Amino acid sequence: MMKSVLRKSLLVLTVVGALNVPSVLASAATGDTENVQSYSQAAEEFGISENEFRNQTQKAAEKSAMRPASRANASRVHFEFRTFNPYDSTYRIPKQTKSAYFLKSNTVHRPWYSAEAYGHSYLAGGTGDVSVSGPRRGTEKVYKIYGNHNYKLTNYLVERYGYGNNAYILAWSRGDGNAWGYWHPDVKPW
Repeated sequence: MMKSVLRKSLLVLTVVGALNVPSVLASAATGDTENVQSYSQAAEEFGISENEFRNQTQKAAEKSAMRPASRANASRVHFEFRTFNPYDSTYRIPKQTKSAYFLKSNTVHRPWYSAEAYGHSYLAGGTGDVSVSGPRRGTEKVYKIYGNHNYKLTNYLVERYGYGNNAYILAWSRGDGNAWGYWHPDVKPW
């Protein structure tokens, strides 16, 4: 009898996990703008001011390890989110075209997470890490990312700093969880 109960419990957990209810309810598709939010909206979800949110994301970008693009599979995404450290980033890959970043989100073990297009260029000054999700400071876009969807993240890395600069995605989520997928700095389908 105990084996039967355990099998049924495992079956229920498997079905519920496979449904990924928030992802099923989300209608985000490639090019949708309904999952884009401003810095003030993102800051509000963290319960902090817009300036404090901007400072925290910049510090997280600067602290993220310089993940070289020479890795065997730099396009693979595995974000780890922790309550004490909600930020993570992709490997950095040189950007060669004036196109959007492509993000294919497979599995998300959170209802959703936020992501923003970032770039690294010494022309930006400071550490060189800068948000490129808007044409200028104050116009940045933050995307809500759900599982099993494709996204095109607007960026202005080439327009602002030229070709060949390293592109990456900075992601964050409150609470513990992780996310898996693929990305490329120049839009290309898998």
